[in-house]
Amino acid sequence: MGGRAAPATASLPKAPADQPGRDAGPAAAGEAVPGWQNGMAMVGGAPEAHSSAAGAGHHGTGAAELHVGIGRRVAVVANLGLRPAATASSTWAADGLARILDRWDGPGVVVVAGNLVDLRGCSDIGAATTAALDAHPRLSGALEAFVAGDDRRVVVIPGDGDGALAAEPDALVRRGIEVAPAVDLSLSTAAGTRLVRVEGRRTGDA
Repeated sequence: MGGRAAPATASLPKAPADQPGRDAGPAAAGEAVPGWQNGMAMVGGAPEAHSSAAGAGHHGTGAAELHVGIGRRVAVVANLGLRPAATASSTWAADGLARILDRWDGPGVVVVAGNLVDLRGCSDIGAATTAALDAHPRLSGALEAFVAGDDRRVVVIPGDGDGALAAEPDALVRRGIEVAPAVDLSLSTAAGTRLVRVEGRRTGDA
């Protein structure tokens, strides 16, 4: 077994100026979408990474454990910071992730490693989460279609802006999205098994 290692990360250009200083966005299978804070965990010896449905439906207090077989695909994204009132930058970021999900071919896993939504100052966590997703309908629809596919999962790790999801995940669970404090990826490679721990990012992380 290989040692525990962090996924590759990339800092890409900033989002539009209505939210200066925020990094938010997706990447998948080597594809970069400007303005997203993103990282990829790819299986060595294969062009993409591929997930197993074993353990699907995790909503517990421990890390979600996912086995990723050779040839399968994993995308790690962070810091979308969606709020109930959509802005130009949040719509731009959300639509970027939606395009990746729409073009996804076959099984796979998407991990949102912190701050899918921005719940700071919100008293009704469920209503605010639902409103934030509904305010970005292209992404909301893409997530719904993605999790309905065979052997596909979306796991959200709460970050500093949406930490309340750890205690109140129902608005995401109803949409088929899992919530976990961390994700442990067991990546099968030609050289053996590589373990990757994905944890939530803070909004200021580079």
